[in-house]
Amino acid sequence: MVNKITSGDLDINVALERADELGELGEGINYMTRSLRDYIKHVMELNAAYFRFVPKNFVDLLGKESVLSVAPGDNVSRNMAVLFSDIRSFTSLSEKMTPQENFNFINSYLKRMGPVIRENSGFIDKYIGDAIMALFESAERAVGSAAMMIEKLGEYNGHRKSNGYEPISIGIGIHFGPLMLGVIGENERINATVISEDVNIASRLEGLCKHFGAYIIVSGDAMAAGGNASGVETRPLGKIAVHGRGAALELFEVLVPSYDERSRLKSETRAAFTDAIDKYNCANIVDAMASFAEISKRNPDDRAAALFTQKCEELIKTGVPEGFDGTQELNE
Repeated sequence: MVNKITSGDLDINVALERADELGELGEGINYMTRSLRDYIKHVMELNAAYFRFVPKNFVDLLGKESVLSVAPGDNVSRNMAVLFSDIRSFTSLSEKMTPQENFNFINSYLKRMGPVIRENSGFIDKYIGDAIMALFESAERAVGSAAMMIEKLGEYNGHRKSNGYEPISIGIGIHFGPLMLGVIGENERINATVISEDVNIASRLEGLCKHFGAYIIVSGDAMAAGGNASGVETRPLGKIAVHGRGAALELFEVLVPSYDERSRLKSETRAAFTDAIDKYNCANIVDAMASFAEISKRNPDDRAAALFTQKCEELIKTGVPEGFDGTQELNE
């Protein structure tokens, strides 16, 4: 019996058939094992609760066995994919709701998106209001997760519609690069965080979703790191200049044809759009404009096609600058 308790078998129970000292000893042993079992259960629940605030994945990446071992200054460098997502027009939506309705809405949305991220081996670094910042060691998993989030959004909007609520839209940006993960703060208050310019790039790509009328925008770096192996449909959105970065950043839109009619038509015109982008980057502006205009006729809701048509018109009027390679200067 003692050996079993020592080895961690706390479900053991001493049969109490005596009323003397041995019976009291048996009762004491039963009380001790129950107390130990309840205490261990409490510690495990407490540890699980800690991980709801500091992700276990974060602790593992820091090389720590427990959140209790984490201290200010702990840090590690990793190449990882950063995913940012945000609800479109959230401010106008929230203004129509009470504080309680706001919390109910956000939590209803997040409880659908969180599992998708975890299913793809990612973890949520933080929530920023209605926004999600998640990290993945695999760019392929990050891109696949984004596509699944849009599919899950379709299910959620169906649920909202059946309950009399208007559908919502989200934007997702993904970038891959070197990150520094670590712990900041002091002895009484610490916070796990990520420090990297690449985090800002992922956030900016999410913001560009509105500009291009896209649901998901992925950087060329993320695609090269494995995102192109995710099996999703993509189309190029050209190149943008990024402050502090020498080379222009290539952009790709991830398409989820099953989500809505606009996405389905983008999928159908994907080859033509890719060809038009190639013409644009090679300064073949007249032909590029004709191609983009044709795509816009077929899919009037393709904002990217309309934007590039407008850019081509402007370049034809002003002339194509020397050394033009299609790189866009965007302030979004």
